[in-house]
Amino acid sequence: MGSPNSRKPGSKTPASKGIDLTATDSDKPNDIYYMITINCRYRKRIHELLKELRNINQRRRELEDKYASLKRDLSAVKAVKAYKAVKGDPIDELFGQHMNKAGCTL
Repeated sequence: MGSPNSRKPGSKTPASKGIDLTATDSDKPNDIYYMITINCRYRKRIHELLKELRNINQRRRELEDKYASLKRDLSAVKAVKAYKAVKGDPIDELFGQHMNKAGCTL
């Protein structure tokens, strides 16, 4: 068995390694040596991504806990106070009429 560098893909010819040259790309996912090579190549990156995913999920859960009461309040139907316009002011009465129609509050 050679050094770890001699096992990298492309370091030797496939025939000298004893690899079946008749294998197609569709056979590669089932080839144990191919899977080991891919595992070694991407293991560190996969672990980094999993750590990042755990951190993101933890922050998401913390935010959901923090704003759960606000979401509950927003989902509940609340009665809206009607705007009371000043009597005798046509502009304010018109403003109040449109505010009440839209369901807005000040």
